[in-house]
Amino acid sequence: MAEEIKKAGYGYVDDNVAVGSSLKFGGNFGRTYMTKFEYTDKAGKNGAAMEGLDIAFKIGGAEKSYRLFPPTKDSKLFGSEKGKEGVALEFGTDEWKKAANEATTDVNMRAVHIAKCFLTKDELEKGLSVEMKTFKDFCAVLMKLLPKNFSEQKLDIFLQWQWKISGDNTKTFLEIPSKLKYGKFLVKAEEPVGEWHEERKDGELHYKDDANNYHTFGRNSWFMESNYATQQKEAGSAEDTMSSATTNQSATTEAAESDNSGW
Repeated sequence: MAEEIKKAGYGYVDDNVAVGSSLKFGGNFGRTYMTKFEYTDKAGKNGAAMEGLDIAFKIGGAEKSYRLFPPTKDSKLFGSEKGKEGVALEFGTDEWKKAANEATTDVNMRAVHIAKCFLTKDELEKGLSVEMKTFKDFCAVLMKLLPKNFSEQKLDIFLQWQWKISGDNTKTFLEIPSKLKYGKFLVKAEEPVGEWHEERKDGELHYKDDANNYHTFGRNSWFMESNYATQQKEAGSAEDTMSSATTNQSATTEAAESDNSGW
């Protein structure tokens, strides 16, 4: 007899992830603020009915949105089937339920990861110990727990390049990570002794200050060799003829203005 798959719930989860150790790729230090953290039932395209946790950040002078969506019966979930990966799963099947549980845990973890910038682990564990039956309940508890002046808290954020070029675009843009598996992407601003300096060693990325203290942010060699660490451009695009300095400036500006990151 097949084991019954219980529906995953919301609550406190540990967001610690092992790492093999203007907007820019990687660490953007001390100039980020979270400006919004609100539940919405109009998170769909053009305000269509859809649940979501609507989050927004101001990074330097750039506004970046970041939405978290709970899995529903209409969600497109993918898994493996008969040796094939990335297969669309049928709602209600055991495979779909497993994928939905994983998606729920992922959303839960990222929400807690963000909330940890403003609350202690004990505060979150205690606050999220109450009964929560729905995603809306979960969001309501987090919203109530956050300090009223959360928008004044200085943050450090890690930005990565989109995995692939999408739509009519001719290049990828910087985005806020949608996964925690590669490392933390948001922390309360860590004050360096002097300044933070990028360190690339043995294929990995880390940051050290003038006293050799390491920042929380880091990425392993797999990540640094992946599409996340390099901007992609279509061959023959106008940017191919620009100087590297101009290209970097353009990428920074357009990443701030683009809303094509999927959030």
